[in-house]
Amino acid sequence: MRERLLERGKTSGRADDNEATIVKRFHTFQEQSMPVVHRYARSGLVMAVDATATPDEVYAETRTHFLPNVVFVLGGPGSGKGTQCAQLKEEFGFTHLSMGDLFRAEVASGSAVGREMQELMKDGLLVPPDTTVAMLRGAIRRSPGRKFLIDGFPRSRDQAEAFERLVCQPQTVLFFDCPEAAMRERLLERGKTSGRADDNEATIVKRFHTFQEQSMPVVHRYARSGLVMAVDATATPDEVYAETRTHFLPNVVFVLGGPGSGKGTQCAQLKEEFGFTHLSMGDLFRAEVASGSAVGREMQELMKDGLLVPPDTTVAMLRGAIRRSPGRKFLIDGFPRSRDQAEAFERLVCQPQTVLFFDCP
Repeated sequence: MRERLLERGKTSGRADDNEATIVKRFHTFQEQSMPVVHRYARSGLVMAVDATATPDEVYAETRTHFLPNVVFVLGGPGSGKGTQCAQLKEEFGFTHLSMGDLFRAEVASGSAVGREMQELMKDGLLVPPDTTVAMLRGAIRRSPGRKFLIDGFPRSRDQAEAFERLVCQPQTVLFFDCPEAAMRERLLERGKTSGRADDNEATIVKRFHTFQEQSMPVVHRYARSGLVMAVDATATPDEVYAETRTHFLPNVVFVLGGPGSGKGTQCAQLKEEFGFTHLSMGDLFRAEVASGSAVGREMQELMKDGLLVPPDTTVAMLRGAIRRSPGRKFLIDGFPRSRDQAEAFERLVCQPQTVLFFDCP
């Protein structure tokens, strides 16, 4: 850093790019700013990047921390993609992007692009990939979230390749497998009330043909990469969702041990080597207390007396932290501390994959 600042000082004209001031700035950073980094590191919030390489190389690593977590949701017309996405959004905190809804909004706007898309959709044909990916990329950039269910995309191999080139690789592909006869029956029933121009017998036949010709090769492409999670979509919506949600449950490891057993130290190393998200109950509690909220004040009094925070409060904080995280592997440090906390977590979130116990006299 010193070398860079001195080099910059030759042309920057900045008063602080000189040897004496640089030494003071380094001292201030170590004394004042590094404790901030350490504080947030204990909460599992720090994304560390090696900044010794060239700017382009540093950015190549930096951007990986900001890529969206994308799940492509595929299935034939009437397979129930939208219904299942609505429930996944509610339970797991995804942002749901429906290509059909994005297309219909563009058509309704009356734009030239919308008019062109309307003609294609009437004929059961696909919108050009550049148009589709541009719409998706814009929707992702406008969203405050980082976890996305993209419903009804990609519908062709060139769409998939364009998305991977211009946005990112999908984390996984959720495929709702349903026979054509069942989908046809659902679409005709929906057409009685939906008002959608494509819910009619003639267009349904074209849509099925397009799906088999264009979209199934996409499913097969991702299946060869091991990314496809296939779900039998012939049952009732609730039964289908019961199977679907199992693919999105977090991989949770409870980390237990007495005070001073070294849980936090070990979690930091496991996070670094295996890519877990580390959630420390102590850090979550202290952050809530520091916020000055009513819940935080109540927690502060309990913690002063060495008592446990009520299980509903604890689990609600954990569930929120899990939903906000783009990851799916979690080390939960210092939880559960009682049987009712464990039961509440299993009821409201999921079963733990395992429990790591540090045994120390």
